[in-house]
Parts: sequence; C-alpha cells; structure tokens
Amino acid sequence: MHLLLQTAIVVLPIAFYYVLRPKRNYVPDFPGPVSPSWLYGNLAELLLAPVYGQYEFTWLKRFGSVYQIRGCFGRTHIVIADPVSMNYVFSSPKWDQAPTLSTLMCMATGLQSVEGFRAAGPEHRHLRGALNGAFTASVVQTYEPIFERVAAGISERIDSSPTNTVDIADILSAETLSAISMALLSRPVEELDPGFVQLNINLLRAAARSSKKDLLSTDLLANYIPRRLLYRLLNFRIAGWHAVTRGRDLGLALGRAVVEDKLRVRASGEDQGIEDGYDLLLSGKAGTGTKNLGTEELIAQTSVLLLAGQDTTANTLAFCLIELARNPALQDQLRTEIQAHAPGQSYNQLPLLNAVIKEVLWMFPTEPVTDRLAYEGDIIPLSEPVLDRQGQKIECIPVRKGQVVTMAIASYQRMISQWGSDVMEFNPMRWLDGGSVQTSNIIGPYANLMTFVSGARTCIG
Repeated sequence: MHLLLQTAIVVLPIAFYYVLRPKRNYVPDFPGPVSPSWLYGNLAELLLAPVYGQYEFTWLKRFGSVYQIRGCFGRTHIVIADPVSMNYVFSSPKWDQAPTLSTLMCMATGLQSVEGFRAAGPEHRHLRGALNGAFTASVVQTYEPIFERVAAGISERIDSSPTNTVDIADILSAETLSAISMALLSRPVEELDPGFVQLNINLLRAAARSSKKDLLSTDLLANYIPRRLLYRLLNFRIAGWHAVTRGRDLGLALGRAVVEDKLRVRASGEDQGIEDGYDLLLSGKAGTGTKNLGTEELIAQTSVLLLAGQDTTANTLAFCLIELARNPALQDQLRTEIQAHAPGQSYNQLPLLNAVIKEVLWMFPTEPVTDRLAYEGDIIPLSEPVLDRQGQKIECIPVRKGQVVTMAIASYQRMISQWGSDVMEFNPMRWLDGGSVQTSNIIGPYANLMTFVSGARTCIG
C-alpha cells in the first residue's frame, strides 16, 4: 500500500470526525464548477490535468477572477486570480502557506529551515532578512561567470550527444543543481554526496508523478497531524519514508561540512578566493540590517536553498527551449542579439533576451496555483466587484479563520484585461515598446508577475 496512505490510516478516525461534522460556509456563494467527487473535489482536475491549465483556464473564462471549487472531503476553496486580492493575501501577516505545502517543505528540509516558521513570526523575518542579502542584484551579478560556464557546459553536452535526441530535462536539472551549488557553496555537483544528488532527483521526480492517492493522503497528513508530530514520526525509519529523512539528513551533513570548512579556512588565514553565497552569509556582508545568521542556522538552510531552486529553474529553461524550437525566427533574432553582446555588458541591456525571459516566466509559472490559509478572520479586497450565484454584487470577500484560498497564479497571468487578447500565445513582443502589458497594478517583485509570489514568501533567488 502506498506509504502516505498507510500513515494516513492512523488519523482516519480523527479526520472523518472533522470532515463529517456539520459545517457552515462563511464565504459568499461564488459560482464554480461542479465537483465530480466528494473525496477529491475538483483538486484532481486542477492539479492533475493532462494538459497544462486544461480546466483552470476554462474556469477562468467561464466564472471570472473569483470562483469556488471543492477540495478533499467537500471543503470549499476560494480560487482567486484578481491581482489586488492576490497581492493582499500574499502580503498580509494574517495569511500564510496552507498546511499541505508547508508540511511537505518541512518534511524535506527540516523544521529549522526558513520554511519551518510562520511568515509573520520573528524567526522567519530573521532568516529571510539574512538570506535575501545573498541574492541581491549586485551579488547575483558576481555569480554570472558561474552561470556562463554552466551554460557552456550544457551546450557542449547537447553538441556531443551521439544522437539527434537528448533528454534536455535531465541535463538542465543536473546542471542547474551544479550552478546553485557553485554559486552558494563553491562546490561542483561532482563533489556533492552522490546519495544526496540522487535522492534530490528522486524527490523531484516523485513530486512530478502525483496521483489522486497522493492528493488524498497528503491532505490527511497535512491537515490532521500536527507538523511537529509528523516530523517526529519521520525520525522513525518507516519503510518508504527513508528517502525523505535520508535526503534531509544528507542536506544537513553537506551544510555542516561546507560551513566548517569555510570557518577553518578563515581561521587559518588562507586565501578564501572568490566569495560565494555562504561566505557572504557567514561574514555578515549579506546582511540587511538584521542579526547575522549563526552557523547552525545557516547549516539548516542548505537543503531548502538547493532543492527549491533546482527544478524550478530547470523546468523554466526547458519551457523556454521548447518555445524557441517552435519559433526559429525568434530563435535567430535572440541568437543575433546575444552574439552581439559585448564582454562586461549587463544582460539587462539586451531587450529581446529580457522579453523572452519575462514571457517564459509569465506563461509557465513554477507554481500555477498555491494555497494560502487564513490564520485570522479577514476581508479580502477586490479590484472590481464580482457576482455570486444569485447575481448579487460582491465588493470584498469576508473569510473566517481556517479558510483556504487558492491563488491562481497561472490564471492571473492569462487575464486578457491585464495582458492583451493573445494570452494563449507565446509572444515576447508584448513586453517591448508598444506591447500589450498593462502596468496599472504594480504587484509582485518582478515585471508585474506573480511567478515569484510576493510578500514574506517571495522567492528568495
């Protein structure tokens, strides 16, 4: 039997007490799709669609920027693509990650990682204040030689392939991990523990192969077992959970080895060479006015920094290559611009390159949807009124503590009012002069996109 389902059976009596007891719905009666299943709700359609956005974009067109769906056991989820509402929820201390995502991240990276604390709490603010300093624009520019070497290595691997077909996803995944490891730790992927690298790959592949069974078992575990109790259960070497616990432990071991090596070099007076991200964090040079990270605090961030950036970046690059392969003329234009790039010139000065980057991030957000949980009662503002099922005008969304809201990032980035009539087409020209992008709502950390979310949980790198 599936591992998580085995564990979920332990909490079934408690779970069914909560899900079967009478409940009142405190949110407006928004329109939405019919739920095909009480057990899974609409989540299988939303999260396991065979075609990217197959149901989500249809619902956006039919129901608008705010509607409701059903989660597991018939729970009501509000789906929001309204930019004002999304920006508010992402930025408000009353909201944070819903239990499912939060629990999974803690299982993989540990309770002391930045993912283990409430975004509104002092621990999270302290960790983020320090970590952000290693990813400022000026610091990232110092990583450019590393990224250029990795890009050259990818080209060489493709060119040297004995066949005309290559698995670009696997190549990008491995090389992205190498780039992150070099930039942060000054260690190429070849010097990382092979077990850590393989477990990292296995976890990412498992996440990509989710099933209805996974939706149900994860929902039960995340919503009905306290996270610290679940974390303690992980410490028992239950068959099948070994990959999670082993990966977490190897990440901590890698972080400890790197930090101890850097402290030894610093104490000996040896030349440290080019400073990497961990050098900056240990020295306090990456600080942003907050207390510097202690060694144990930094060690605890290793897994999340390596894991969170690997396939998110690799998948974005893969989608970019797919679209360029579909458009040879655009590919030629982009190649010409890059080849004319003068040494030392900022990549920000290449307009077509930046337009392509924005378009890929816009069309293929890493998290098409992400859930947020209300930790207090709240009123969510709307950019414009919407109608409920009875045709009544709703000008804001009142919610009670415990309400789950699904932030429809991909849907927001398909809104015709925001991006133009060609929202289903890959068209980087929308970002250049005379393009169709609206700038009336300034949201998100980059280009009005929600790909990196916003607020306290904004993507670090």
